This record gives sequence, structure tokens and C-alpha cells, in this order.
Amino acid sequence: MLGVSRQEWEILSPHLSEEKWPLTFSTLFAWLGSLAFLGQAYFLSQTLGLLVTADITSQPPGELLTGFLAFLLLKMFCSWMEETLSIRAITNIRTGIRKRILEKLAQQQPPFFQDQRSGELIHLATAAMDALDLYLSQYLQRILLALLIPISYLLIMAGVDFLSAFLLLLTAPLLPLFQYMI
Repeated sequence: MLGVSRQEWEILSPHLSEEKWPLTFSTLFAWLGSLAFLGQAYFLSQTLGLLVTADITSQPPGELLTGFLAFLLLKMFCSWMEETLSIRAITNIRTGIRKRILEKLAQQQPPFFQDQRSGELIHLATAAMDALDLYLSQYLQRILLALLIPISYLLIMAGVDFLSAFLLLLTAPLLPLFQYMI
């Protein structure tokens, strides 16, 4: 259950399902931003290639720089949308969980509070929610992106140069082994 206990997941999952679409679109914009980065790299490499070979007559570098700037603006927009949607979803999730905690506390009878430490209750409603931010905004999204981005890059590379993509597919799983040997 992605780094949380079963009990924590049971508490968290209804709130995640309420904010499913903002979290999904946030991840989608992060993925599109990574693809925009590939577009930036392509146009920048083409521009530098023209400048190094001094073959400016075949294609003016201004067109390539315009493409680079377009992908740069797309990446900036995707990053902004990712952050905006993520913050909105996390704020709504935190509010829902805090509301649920307060409702549970309001249902309790006074003897319940004699057995509880007030510091623990305050920590649960404040600092523990901040740790939830990191989990929701970075951990969950990054797990999915760690799967999507390499596959996307490999598919794009296969469209450009199949042999290189095939070799990368064969050798990439060996990289952790080589790191361990060093």
C-alpha cells in the first residue's frame, strides 16, 4: 500500500478518492512536463548542431530557438499546473482528515480525554498533516512518474533509433548491478 500501514491506508483512501481527478491531472501535467523537456533538448541540440557545423543556411537557428522557447513555455505551464492541482488536492485532503478527527473527538465523552495526552492530539491534527503533504505531493506521484517517464522516453527513442532503444532496454536493468559492484 505504498509506504503506509493498512490502517493508515483505510483512513487515507476515502480522501484520496474524493480528490482523484486533481491528483490524476497533476501527475499528467508532470508527465507532459517531462515530455516537454525532451522537446527542449531536441531543439537545443539541433540549434547547437547548426552553430557548431556552421550550416546556418540550411535552417535558420531562429526557428529552432522558437521551438525551444515554445517547449520551455509548455514545461513552465505544466509545472505550474502540476503544483496548483497538487496543492489544491492536498489542501482538500488535509481539511477532510482534520474535519474527521475533530468530529471523532467531538463524539468522545469526557473520560476519553482524561486518558489522552493533549500533545498527541495536537500533533496528530497539525504536524502529522504536514508529513502527509510530502507523502501525497511527492511520494505517490513520483512512484507513478518513475514508471511512466522511462517507458515514454524509451518509446520515443525507439521511434528515432530502434537499435539504441533496444540496447538501452537490455542494459538498463544491469545498471544497479554495476553500481553495486563499484
